[in-house]
Amino acid sequence: MPASTNLIADITSVITNGPSSVTTANAIAPAGPITDYPGMTKSILLHFQEALVLLGGADQDGIKQDVNGSDTNLSLINGVISALTGGGSPSAHVITDMATIISNGFNAASLANAIAAAGPIIDLLGSSGLVRNKFREAAFMLGSSSAGNDGIIYLTDSSTDSTNLTLLENILLTLS
Repeated sequence: MPASTNLIADITSVITNGPSSVTTANAIAPAGPITDYPGMTKSILLHFQEALVLLGGADQDGIKQDVNGSDTNLSLINGVISALTGGGSPSAHVITDMATIISNGFNAASLANAIAAAGPIIDLLGSSGLVRNKFREAAFMLGSSSAGNDGIIYLTDSSTDSTNLTLLENILLTLS
């Protein structure tokens, strides 16, 4: 199973495709878990869009704008942005890469850029943690096995919704 190389486009495709009638029936079955399937997929999209803004992709002022070119985290940040938007060299494991960024910390030049009076002033580590949490929450909604929950992957019918199921599984793989 390949990882997603464009998280935003893939979850948008799932939203556009919509759930099959069997998947919808699974989502509202009294045996549970009762889930707002369309709402969950839109929430995952929102998490990805928020992560993109925090990272500084899509022409936003964010983490990337303050990271110095010699900072070892720059290539990881670019990979995570590429995984969200496609193109470049996308990260295959965005949660792991965000954890590495947090563990590495930022070099002195990046930290100086982040607090420069010319702004925008940004908490690089705190914002990186928030991005990682956005990805963790998306994985939980999808139904990551490590979370032990029944997310939307569990509800997606493999016969009538195989395209969506493949997209969702690929997204979850990239979130690892």
